[in-house]
Amino acid sequence: MRSRMKGGRNNSIDLGDEDPSPLLQKARNASSESLPTVNQDVDLMEMEEEPPVGYYQQKSPPRERFPWKEAMLAVILTLGGVVFLPIGLYELVGRGDLRRGTPFLCISPFILLPGVYHLTILVRAYLGHRGYRYSQLIRRPH
Repeated sequence: MRSRMKGGRNNSIDLGDEDPSPLLQKARNASSESLPTVNQDVDLMEMEEEPPVGYYQQKSPPRERFPWKEAMLAVILTLGGVVFLPIGLYELVGRGDLRRGTPFLCISPFILLPGVYHLTILVRAYLGHRGYRYSQLIRRPH
C-alpha cells in the first residue's frame, strides 16, 4: 500500500490490487448515493411546497380613479401663476410702475406654488412612484 499524489492537490491512497474492506466499500456506496453528482439533474421546484389553491388568481387592488377636477385646478393655478409673474415683473421693471406691478408679484406665488405642488403629486402618483397617491391631494367635499 502506497500513497500517490495526483495533480498535486488530491491526496488519494492507491490500494493497488488489494480488495477494500466491506465497511469501506459500504461507506463509498452510501456517500455516492446520497449526494447528487454533476451529471444528475436536481429539480429545485420539486423540493419546494406548492402554493395554495387560488394563489395565482388573486387580483391586484383596484387602482384609484384619476382626479380630473383636481388636475384641472392644478393646471389652471400653475398657468395663472406663470402668467401673473411676468406681468408683474414687466410692470415693475419695464414700466417702472410700482403700484401696478406689486399686486401681480404678490399674488403670483400664492397661485403658482400650490399649482406646481399639486401637479407634482398628480404626475408622480400617475407614474406610480412610491409614496405618492391621489389621496394626498386636497379635495373639495361633495
